[in-house]
Amino acid sequence: MNGKIALPRFRGDASFRVLLVFAGAMLFMSANNPEIVFVNKTPWQVHIVAGSGRTDVCDIAPMGRFTVKNLWAVGEVCYPVFDVSLTETFSLKNLRPADRDFYIPVGGSLKEQRIEINIPAGFNDTAAYILMTNGAKSGGIFLSRNDSQNLMTSIDSAEGKTTVNSGETLVYRINSTDITKVKALTIRPGNISGSVDFRQGYVYQVLFDGSSLSVEDARPLTRMGEKGWVRNVAGADTTIQVVGNTGGHIGVFSSHINAGLESCYFQSGGEFSEAATRRLANFSITGAVGSGDNTVIVLGYLDKGSLGFMPVLQRQYESGGLIADLAPSRRRDIPSAYFLAAAEEDGVLLAVGGADSGVNNAGDYKAYIRAVREDTAAFTPLWEIGPDAFDAAAGGRGKCGATVSVIFDKTRDRWLAAGQTIEYDNMRNPVPGSYIAEINREGDIVRIDFSLRGFLVNKITRDGQGALYLAGEEAGSGENYALMIKLDGDGKTVWRTRNRPLANSFYQDVLFDEEGRQLVLAGTLGAWDSNGTGGMPFIEGVDAESGEFVWRETFGGRNFYGTALVTGIAKAPFYGLVLALSGIADGNFVPPFMTARVNSRGKL
Repeated sequence: MNGKIALPRFRGDASFRVLLVFAGAMLFMSANNPEIVFVNKTPWQVHIVAGSGRTDVCDIAPMGRFTVKNLWAVGEVCYPVFDVSLTETFSLKNLRPADRDFYIPVGGSLKEQRIEINIPAGFNDTAAYILMTNGAKSGGIFLSRNDSQNLMTSIDSAEGKTTVNSGETLVYRINSTDITKVKALTIRPGNISGSVDFRQGYVYQVLFDGSSLSVEDARPLTRMGEKGWVRNVAGADTTIQVVGNTGGHIGVFSSHINAGLESCYFQSGGEFSEAATRRLANFSITGAVGSGDNTVIVLGYLDKGSLGFMPVLQRQYESGGLIADLAPSRRRDIPSAYFLAAAEEDGVLLAVGGADSGVNNAGDYKAYIRAVREDTAAFTPLWEIGPDAFDAAAGGRGKCGATVSVIFDKTRDRWLAAGQTIEYDNMRNPVPGSYIAEINREGDIVRIDFSLRGFLVNKITRDGQGALYLAGEEAGSGENYALMIKLDGDGKTVWRTRNRPLANSFYQDVLFDEEGRQLVLAGTLGAWDSNGTGGMPFIEGVDAESGEFVWRETFGGRNFYGTALVTGIAKAPFYGLVLALSGIADGNFVPPFMTARVNSRGKL
């Protein structure tokens, strides 16, 4: 799209029920009917039932409490039943903790009683748990750790089952002392293995499909049952920006140009809570970066009509309170400019975008970079690189269009900025290509790589070893194909992967998942044209080492609330991902602008 200014999944309401006896604890009826206070100290819904008939007593919300009169006969016993939602089709029952010392103390029958309900010792946040589903059409399978011949025993059956029959799900526990030792699970017969990086307090939903073993979801025990969601950002006129891990919430930033407003929201559980609205006419937000200390950098531009664009950089608290604005550039040779992306390192923020000499149209804006230091209440300008400096560094080898993405490479102590080149053939048709500019800390352009011909870059990221990943599209012969390129630190190609067979697809954003050693990519799939019109929003995982395809999720075919493209990805609080989506018309991003919360495999 030339010139454009995520284990079976955890779904639904079915419950994971854990049944525990109040061992040796009896509640006696007395003449005074003393009160009993049940205190739920778990993150789960708890039901209190009494007697062999399991008579309902009360429901207690997570971290809540409930007071009842003691009306039970001598010898009756109460049970707490825990609801931990897992999937729509699977529910554990009658799980008893392995720790026989787990008892809930109950006082004498003639006095007030306070009963605290804690997470059972046999199901706690120091172990890791596996929900193993046999999705093969026939036959039973066995699970073992690493390449051991010893079969694992489920914890959700009285007889300690080892066989997982077709269509069945069993639950296994890996104790805290063994978590660092277990690096893979193996299915027998067949010795089919899959690697897993286990963490304490996490539940892993694992699927065997008959030929391979895959982790379909991983999330903290305390986040069981949370559903994915999709929400419309009402009134937004430009692409929304999402920032994850903002104090346990999701930050959503949007422009309302027609209303002359800029808004930022918190989003938790899919619900919006407006944090701030600021009057700022004709302002388009193009990026947002979490900057620590409960602050966010918001960037974009003001449309000043015939006077062009003025780049905007704001630092604000997550609650929306403005801390600092960036003063406009005073360079006369840059009458119009805009910001598209930013990155920071050691208190220095690099904002990148496009600048105009006054004679080009917006589609031909050239590379522009501005560096500032983030002080407590202000941005301190450091250095600025305009189109003339890029032209000089290029030495006639090419022209650098607007810079669309930037990162800091710690392995070589340098900034890397990427964008699309400006080149036309004899018929004034654009010739697709991209560049990567290497810039030192002092703001000097060290070199520019113009070797990425036929490729349109939309986003650049890196891993901890210095490898670079470029997401975009391969353009040519009237059809575009989503393309991911991995480069080593010297700029040499390690691998290239294409999203065939669907034409007119592209990647708009990429996120490196350090834990999963995978790249999470998002964009549009199988559009009607190379601009993305009528495409399907999608997200997929690619192995970072080999470039091999791992998984993919498309959203609603060609009618996902009117959206056609995933414009942005961010890590969501606690687990999973948050997405920004938009429609596409005539090569432009158009409403509806929406957000979605998905798990680590892209499932809602």
